[in-house]
Amino acid sequence: MTSRRTGVQSFERGLALLRAFGAERTAMTTAEAASAAGLTRAAARRLLMTLQEQGYAQFDGKRYTLTPRVLELGFAWLSAQPLFGVGEPVAKQLAERLNETVSIGTLDIPDVVYLVRALSSRALHLRVGPGTRIPAHTSSMGLILLGSLEPAQLDAFFKQWPRRRYTDRTPVEEGEVRALIEAAGRDGYCYLRGVMEDSIAGLSVPVRDRAKGRAIAALNVSTSLQRTSPEEAFAKLLPEMRAAAQSIEAALR
Repeated sequence: MTSRRTGVQSFERGLALLRAFGAERTAMTTAEAASAAGLTRAAARRLLMTLQEQGYAQFDGKRYTLTPRVLELGFAWLSAQPLFGVGEPVAKQLAERLNETVSIGTLDIPDVVYLVRALSSRALHLRVGPGTRIPAHTSSMGLILLGSLEPAQLDAFFKQWPRRRYTDRTPVEEGEVRALIEAAGRDGYCYLRGVMEDSIAGLSVPVRDRAKGRAIAALNVSTSLQRTSPEEAFAKLLPEMRAAAQSIEAALR
């Protein structure tokens, strides 16, 4: 007996089409959009025309691009999150004190989603911002958050995690990733270097729901391997990060 569908298929297709746009596909023809979203050309054309009519896309005669109006869809949710309102000023202050890039992210299996990104004057090559998703196992934020999951939830992650290798240091074996997750949960911090970009290191600590004692987000500092050694990160960055995470936790009570 087949399971009964409860979703609206046309809406699902529209969401798939919106998700197909991104940093690697900012402009697409109808055929390219159909291929990226797994749709027929006819379905993609109808959806793209609807997005254009509603002001969410524009067409230059060959390719479609999304318009800034799309931000309404994400930022309406983001601005309503207490974690964003509390975390953004803390992240900006920390980035200014350390002169390093600071981020706050949350888990949406199998990814980490960036909620806050506070840049420093020392720019990094990794282009991410609020709403950016990266595989959780490639991020110190992701490993911290995976370390707070129940065993059944962690098993669910490993059923769908993408084993994509970004650098020679990217962990792609389940045993290795499980060991990193266990260490992050035990130590209360996670340090990774050269996993997403060869020249970048990331250090993360959890932001906890004090009532439930579980991590609801992670606070991250990204730095260049050339200017910050692991020893310097632990001595200089970690105490500041823990204090910042605690201030966010206190404000969320």
